[in-house]
Amino acid sequence: MQLIPIKSSDFDYIYEEMVKNFISAELRDYDDAKALVDNGKYTVYHIELNSERIGFITVWELDSFTFFEHFVIFEKHRNKGYGKMALDLLKKRFPLTVLEAEPPKTELSARRIEFYKRAGYSINDFPYIQPPYRASDTGIPLLLLSYPHALTDIDKVVKEIYTQVYNVK
Repeated sequence: MQLIPIKSSDFDYIYEEMVKNFISAELRDYDDAKALVDNGKYTVYHIELNSERIGFITVWELDSFTFFEHFVIFEKHRNKGYGKMALDLLKKRFPLTVLEAEPPKTELSARRIEFYKRAGYSINDFPYIQPPYRASDTGIPLLLLSYPHALTDIDKVVKEIYTQVYNVK
Protein backbone atom coordinates (compact mmCIF):
# COMPACT_ATOMS: atom_id res chain seq x y z
CA MET A 1 0.00 0.00 0.00
CA GLN A 2 1.21 3.49 -0.76
CA LEU A 3 0.19 7.14 -0.62
CA ILE A 4 0.37 9.04 -3.92
CA PRO A 5 -0.26 12.81 -4.02
CA ILE A 6 -3.07 13.53 -6.45
CA LYS A 7 -2.61 15.58 -9.57
CA SER A 8 -4.87 18.57 -10.08
CA SER A 9 -6.57 16.63 -12.90
CA ASP A 10 -7.65 13.97 -10.36
CA PHE A 11 -9.45 16.45 -8.15
CA ASP A 12 -12.91 16.21 -9.76
CA TYR A 13 -13.08 12.47 -9.05
CA ILE A 14 -11.92 12.98 -5.46
CA TYR A 15 -14.51 15.71 -4.91
CA GLU A 16 -17.27 13.46 -6.29
CA GLU A 17 -16.25 10.85 -3.71
CA MET A 18 -16.26 13.50 -0.96
CA VAL A 19 -19.83 14.42 -1.89
CA LYS A 20 -20.84 10.72 -1.77
CA ASN A 21 -19.27 10.16 1.64
CA PHE A 22 -19.81 13.38 3.63
CA ILE A 23 -22.74 15.63 4.33
CA SER A 24 -22.62 19.10 2.78
CA ALA A 25 -21.79 20.78 6.11
CA GLU A 26 -18.63 18.63 6.32
CA LEU A 27 -17.36 19.77 2.91
CA ARG A 28 -15.92 22.88 1.39
CA ASP A 29 -17.51 24.18 -1.78
CA TYR A 30 -15.87 22.78 -4.92
CA ASP A 31 -13.85 25.90 -5.82
CA ASP A 32 -12.61 26.37 -2.25
CA ALA A 33 -11.61 22.71 -1.99
CA LYS A 34 -9.84 22.69 -5.37
CA ALA A 35 -7.91 25.85 -4.48
CA LEU A 36 -6.38 24.01 -1.52
CA VAL A 37 -4.69 21.44 -3.74
CA ASP A 38 -1.86 23.94 -4.26
CA ASN A 39 -1.66 24.93 -0.57
CA GLY A 40 1.71 23.96 0.90
CA LYS A 41 0.25 22.53 4.12
CA TYR A 42 -2.56 20.55 2.44
CA THR A 43 -2.17 17.41 0.36
CA VAL A 44 -4.70 14.98 -1.06
CA TYR A 45 -3.33 11.46 -1.34
CA HIS A 46 -4.63 8.52 -3.31
CA ILE A 47 -4.42 5.37 -1.24
CA GLU A 48 -3.19 2.71 -3.65
CA LEU A 49 -2.88 -1.04 -3.29
CA ASN A 50 -1.27 -3.03 -6.10
CA SER A 51 -1.52 0.05 -8.38
CA GLU A 52 -5.28 0.34 -7.77
CA ARG A 53 -6.76 3.40 -6.12
CA ILE A 54 -8.77 2.17 -3.16
CA GLY A 55 -9.39 5.44 -1.34
CA PHE A 56 -8.03 8.87 -0.49
CA ILE A 57 -7.12 11.05 2.45
CA THR A 58 -6.78 14.81 2.78
CA VAL A 59 -3.90 15.79 5.03
CA TRP A 60 -2.96 19.06 6.68
CA GLU A 61 0.64 19.19 7.90
CA LEU A 62 0.21 21.77 10.64
CA ASP A 63 2.85 23.27 12.92
CA SER A 64 2.41 20.85 15.85
CA PHE A 65 0.69 17.79 14.34
CA THR A 66 -0.91 16.38 11.22
CA PHE A 67 -4.66 16.75 10.75
CA PHE A 68 -6.65 14.30 8.63
CA GLU A 69 -9.64 16.17 7.22
CA HIS A 70 -11.30 13.55 4.97
CA PHE A 71 -10.52 9.82 4.88
CA VAL A 72 -12.37 7.46 2.55
CA ILE A 73 -11.91 3.87 1.48
CA PHE A 74 -14.01 3.48 -1.65
CA GLU A 75 -17.18 1.46 -1.13
CA LYS A 76 -16.14 -1.61 -3.13
CA HIS A 77 -12.97 -1.91 -1.01
CA ARG A 78 -14.53 -1.58 2.44
CA ASN A 79 -14.57 -4.30 5.10
CA LYS A 80 -11.37 -5.88 3.76
CA GLY A 81 -8.94 -4.44 6.32
CA TYR A 82 -7.68 -1.74 3.94
CA GLY A 83 -8.73 1.11 6.23
CA LYS A 84 -6.57 -0.28 9.03
CA MET A 85 -3.69 -0.86 6.61
CA ALA A 86 -3.99 2.72 5.38
CA LEU A 87 -4.02 4.10 8.93
CA ASP A 88 -0.98 2.00 9.83
CA LEU A 89 0.86 3.48 6.83
CA LEU A 90 -0.29 7.00 7.71
CA LYS A 91 0.78 6.61 11.36
CA LYS A 92 4.32 5.71 10.23
CA ARG A 93 4.51 8.74 7.97
CA PHE A 94 2.76 11.17 10.32
CA PRO A 95 3.57 10.18 13.92
CA LEU A 96 1.25 12.68 15.70
CA THR A 97 -2.20 12.89 14.10
CA VAL A 98 -5.59 14.38 14.90
CA LEU A 99 -8.91 13.81 13.15
CA GLU A 100 -12.58 14.62 13.62
CA ALA A 101 -15.39 12.07 13.79
CA GLU A 102 -19.09 12.09 14.47
CA PRO A 103 -20.10 11.11 18.00
CA PRO A 104 -21.35 7.49 18.17
CA LYS A 105 -25.06 8.26 17.83
CA THR A 106 -25.82 5.90 14.95
CA GLU A 107 -24.67 2.37 14.22
CA LEU A 108 -22.37 3.63 11.45
CA SER A 109 -20.82 6.41 13.53
CA ALA A 110 -20.34 3.99 16.46
CA ARG A 111 -18.59 1.51 14.14
CA ARG A 112 -16.35 4.31 12.84
CA ILE A 113 -15.34 5.33 16.37
CA GLU A 114 -14.58 1.69 17.26
CA PHE A 115 -12.49 1.40 14.09
CA TYR A 116 -10.37 4.39 15.13
CA LYS A 117 -10.06 3.12 18.69
CA ARG A 118 -8.85 -0.30 17.44
CA ALA A 119 -6.30 1.60 15.33
CA GLY A 120 -4.90 3.20 18.49
CA TYR A 121 -6.68 6.55 18.43
CA SER A 122 -7.74 8.21 21.69
CA ILE A 123 -11.03 10.04 22.04
CA ASN A 124 -10.43 13.46 23.57
CA ASP A 125 -13.40 14.00 25.83
CA PHE A 126 -14.22 17.70 25.61
CA PRO A 127 -16.76 19.76 23.67
CA TYR A 128 -15.58 20.40 20.12
CA ILE A 129 -17.40 22.11 17.26
CA GLN A 130 -16.21 21.87 13.66
CA PRO A 131 -16.49 25.42 12.37
CA PRO A 132 -18.82 25.93 9.40
CA TYR A 133 -17.34 26.02 5.91
CA ARG A 134 -19.97 28.54 4.77
CA ALA A 135 -21.68 31.49 6.42
CA SER A 136 -25.05 29.79 5.84
CA ASP A 137 -23.97 26.68 7.81
CA THR A 138 -23.67 26.14 11.52
CA GLY A 139 -20.87 24.36 13.34
CA ILE A 140 -21.09 20.59 13.84
CA PRO A 141 -20.48 18.93 17.21
CA LEU A 142 -17.78 16.32 16.61
CA LEU A 143 -15.15 14.40 18.52
CA LEU A 144 -11.44 15.00 18.17
CA LEU A 145 -9.41 11.80 18.08
CA SER A 146 -5.64 11.68 18.31
CA TYR A 147 -2.78 9.25 17.84
CA PRO A 148 -0.61 8.04 19.54
CA HIS A 149 -2.05 9.51 22.74
CA ALA A 150 -4.74 11.80 24.10
CA LEU A 151 -4.15 15.50 23.61
CA THR A 152 -2.50 17.39 26.45
CA ASP A 153 -2.89 20.96 25.18
CA ILE A 154 -6.38 20.89 23.74
CA ASP A 155 -6.71 24.68 23.42
CA LYS A 156 -3.53 24.87 21.32
CA VAL A 157 -4.66 22.00 19.07
CA VAL A 158 -8.14 23.47 18.54
CA LYS A 159 -6.70 26.92 17.83
CA GLU A 160 -4.33 25.46 15.23
CA ILE A 161 -7.15 23.53 13.52
CA TYR A 162 -9.48 26.53 13.59
CA THR A 163 -6.94 29.02 12.21
CA GLN A 164 -5.08 26.87 9.67
CA VAL A 165 -7.74 24.43 8.44
CA TYR A 166 -10.96 26.43 8.83
CA ASN A 167 -9.48 29.93 8.51
CA VAL A 168 -11.22 31.12 11.69
CA LYS A 169 -9.51 34.24 13.03
